[in-house]
Amino acid sequence: MSEVLSLFELNNLIRNVIEGSLPDTFLVTAEIASCNVKNHCYMTLVDKADGQIRAETGAVIWADRYRSIARTFERQTGTALAKGIKILIEAEVSFHERYGLKLNIINIDPSYTI
Repeated sequence: MSEVLSLFELNNLIRNVIEGSLPDTFLVTAEIASCNVKNHCYMTLVDKADGQIRAETGAVIWADRYRSIARTFERQTGTALAKGIKILIEAEVSFHERYGLKLNIINIDPSYTI
């Protein structure tokens, strides 16, 4: 029989495995399913096939990066970051014991969206 773990202990183990075995950043394409700005920009990103969602995750652009990223994106694409837009992001994968898996967006390539 396996060792009994608390939920926190299990999630801490998952975090250590994820953070210890993945590259620092990834380039990821996704569609913005929701976008909510409150200092930081919180998004839900999805990947669809034949109109059906096949993957979904939360993402965040921290406030210190958001202003610059949003300004550059809007200037180059003529549109603000919003639901329904397909984007190419550079992101770090993070896992928090309480909040689960999230992508921390480092940058967005506006040329992918144009």
